[in-house]
Amino acid sequence: MGNWGMKISKPGFDVKTTDEKNLTILSTSESHKVAKSGILISTDSLTVTHGRGAPTINAAYKRNTSGRVLKVSTGPSNNTNVYFGYYAGPLSVGELLYYLIYEEGE
Repeated sequence: MGNWGMKISKPGFDVKTTDEKNLTILSTSESHKVAKSGILISTDSLTVTHGRGAPTINAAYKRNTSGRVLKVSTGPSNNTNVYFGYYAGPLSVGELLYYLIYEEGE
């Protein structure tokens, strides 16, 4: 039986023979997964319920009135909810794209 999967090694290491510590990507190892993603409209609740039972890593982005994409800060989060903060001014209108990320095995 072969050793199958996706592997990417660090520069200078042969991906077929090197130890796992010299791999940057190994498809059999645990990785981060997206628990939930979506779009919030500024009139929506800025709370997202994920119900994972453990905190998530959160990222949110918003396009301002000039078209630039900016990262939006997240407020506190807990084992069930993430609270997103909105800035006043040009960022207060429109859609907020968010991702809630967790480690596999949680």
